[in-house]
Amino acid sequence: MNESMVSKKNNNFFGFKTLIFLTVFIVFLFLFLVAAKAEAKDYHFNLVEIDVCIDDDGSFDFVEKRTFDFDGDFSWATFEVFIEGADDITNLTIQEGDKVFNESATGANGTVQTVKTGRVVSAKWFFNASNERRTFTIKYRAKNGVKVYSDIAEFYWKLIGEGWDKRTEKVVAYIYLPNGAKKNEIRAWGHGPLNGSVDIISGELIKFEVDNLRPNIFVEGRVVFPKSLVPNVLFISDSERLPIILEEEKEWAREANQKRTFQRFGNAFGLALPLITIFAAFVLWLNFGKEYRVDFKGEYYRDLPQDYPPAITAYLWDFGSVDMDALTATLMDVARKGYIRFSDSSKTISGKGRNNYTIERNEAFEKAPESFESSLIDFFIGDIGDGDRVTMDEIKKFAKKKPTTFKHFLNKWKKAVKREAKTYALLETTGNRLMYFNMSIGVAVAIIGGFLISQNIVAGIVSIFLGVLQAIASPLYRRRSREGALHYAQWKAFRRYLKHFSNINEAIPNSMEIWEHYLVYAVTLGVAKEVIRQLKIVVPDTEQGLYAGPVWIHSSHGLGGFDSLSEVSGSFSSLSKSVSTAMSSSSSGSGFGGGFSGGGGGGGGGGGGGAG
Repeated sequence: MNESMVSKKNNNFFGFKTLIFLTVFIVFLFLFLVAAKAEAKDYHFNLVEIDVCIDDDGSFDFVEKRTFDFDGDFSWATFEVFIEGADDITNLTIQEGDKVFNESATGANGTVQTVKTGRVVSAKWFFNASNERRTFTIKYRAKNGVKVYSDIAEFYWKLIGEGWDKRTEKVVAYIYLPNGAKKNEIRAWGHGPLNGSVDIISGELIKFEVDNLRPNIFVEGRVVFPKSLVPNVLFISDSERLPIILEEEKEWAREANQKRTFQRFGNAFGLALPLITIFAAFVLWLNFGKEYRVDFKGEYYRDLPQDYPPAITAYLWDFGSVDMDALTATLMDVARKGYIRFSDSSKTISGKGRNNYTIERNEAFEKAPESFESSLIDFFIGDIGDGDRVTMDEIKKFAKKKPTTFKHFLNKWKKAVKREAKTYALLETTGNRLMYFNMSIGVAVAIIGGFLISQNIVAGIVSIFLGVLQAIASPLYRRRSREGALHYAQWKAFRRYLKHFSNINEAIPNSMEIWEHYLVYAVTLGVAKEVIRQLKIVVPDTEQGLYAGPVWIHSSHGLGGFDSLSEVSGSFSSLSKSVSTAMSSSSSGSGFGGGFSGGGGGGGGGGGGGAG
């Protein structure tokens, strides 16, 4: 039996089962990608601790303890710092604990290579690490890194440069000033991520802190203090600096606070929007999409529920979809009615059988009653065949040679079935309009979520996920009419009967003519194989001996003749796939602490690094 015929879905493809499947698929895909990334060689920084000690000559010692969290095998790491904002960078050293890496060009374990190129000082050091955390200490001295003006002294330096392309879980930096100032004489600002904070602990200590620092984002510190703390600075500008700094920081703080307000609103909006649209969608579904309740409650329906053609049953069963099983069932139905008949014209090649069926027009009948039935006969026998008959081989050759023509006919035939089916008023039209409307809303919510993420608003992830989910669930708005819902419940019960009739302790129809009729609909409902298997068991031997097989399949013998159903159905399903293949092959403003601002970037230092 053909796979597509026996695995026919019981309900609309986009039903609850599909929704659940797609949701589970998305979750598993996400977990797979996370697992795949976890399997790959990677690293990030667990913690970066920085101490900056400013001397009375305006130079400062920079000490950075950077903890690498390695996932995989690594053998080297790099660091670079720009000299911008200082006269020079000297004494760049790397150490791990008390062990200092020795300068060497060999690349051996425990060595470092430092290079000064233009205004950049860099280091590359070598080690062996595998799936572990390692903390390296980077030290250098920035000569004349503090600038002194007529009114104040200014430390302005990138504590973390934008050249680090891996995330950092936590950054803590302390700026130590020379003794002699009061807390209220110190002003400090932080630049970079808006979640950073600045805390003036005393007149000698300022703390900068950032959690979850994203890659390639700098962290910059700016501290203003009395110039009397650095009396040994060689150069002092005669211009005033504080008013300029306050004006800059005021503007940057205003912009940062606007961004924070936008992010708060964006997060609230990103959470509320999809929840509101989903709630509205659910209310609409309850009123216009939820299937009608029917009075029929029977487990089995023992007769054909309705007498309309099998293609109409397929239309009802699959929410307006018509597939190749419906076409196969239609051919078998018109054959059962006597308009055409199938003949086994198989040939034997090298001792192996090859199935080839001939479809013949029955001259005793002029035209099938339904237009889509007649057009099917006319196309296969009249257009592809010689007017009287056509073989499956001829149909396959035609489909391969003229896939566009064949595909055009199939689409035209399906549309004809749907036009005819609409006259039965089995499906409602309101659901289709709501389906596309809700799908558009879901896509719009997902797009808005993408925009929110681009603005660093994490709630955008929720909008994307729920928006996609809403769009996927849109086909649930389609529903059958009250009459269609009743028919569908009856067809479901009839399908259960076809699957289980041999196990039901009651008499079954003795007339094989009835079973021939049932089998046509069994093809549409995807249970023909089960029906044939049960018939071979439950029909009495005497009846089998008298039964010559379906009258519309010549050269069939007894119940074995029904096995031709699988071959005919398989031929048309494979034909549809080959046609599709052929078609595709042709076509903080004040400075007394608080949060970071998003401005800055004018401080000295900077740079970055990496590992491999």
